[in-house]
Amino acid sequence: MLETHLVLIGGQPAIACTARGAQLNLPRFTHEMGAAVLEGNLEDLPPAYACAHGPLPPLGGALGVLTVIDEAVAAASSVVFAAFSSTDIVEIPYDDFSRLERPRIASFAIGGELPEREIA
Repeated sequence: MLETHLVLIGGQPAIACTARGAQLNLPRFTHEMGAAVLEGNLEDLPPAYACAHGPLPPLGGALGVLTVIDEAVAAASSVVFAAFSSTDIVEIPYDDFSRLERPRIASFAIGGELPEREIA
């Protein structure tokens, strides 16, 4: 399950995606992005989306902001996330998600659940 975090990267809003239960390592995130990274809030989104409620989907492109995926999530075969409601769950193969969203991949999370691996 994916969790989203609204952050400001160099003053611009972005959606950071981590494995469920992971926490952001802001100093590492800042190093990875080459710009200051701070935790944001919904008011930092473009005006049309600033009043959104519930969990944000990892669809920064649709919201007009950058999507950044933690490298542990990029190793998963699919992503599962809640979209604006804890009961609206979406699952999509990671390759399809990556093609549609074109996220930036970085290492910025601490902890969280490990992605499932197929045993050969």
